[in-house]
Amino acid sequence: MSHLKYALRTLGRSPGFTCMAVLTLAISIGANTTIFSLLDALLWRPLEVKDSHRLVALLNHDENGATRPFSIEMLARLQERQ
Repeated sequence: MSHLKYALRTLGRSPGFTCMAVLTLAISIGANTTIFSLLDALLWRPLEVKDSHRLVALLNHDENGATRPFSIEMLARLQERQ
């Protein structure tokens, strides 16, 4: 208990350092919470759509070997050919 009292007295003697330490902790905890929430929602939870196992991604391979998503025009041409 004496260590806690000593730590609080020391922090009280330097309010600028205490304020910066508290702000740094608050910002970093908030940023970590935000990033984890986004990753949780985008990557780790399953999609909330009916028959999500039937979803596919259509990719186009160009002459350089790069993959790109289909454009609306390319999808329309593909549907016309089917």
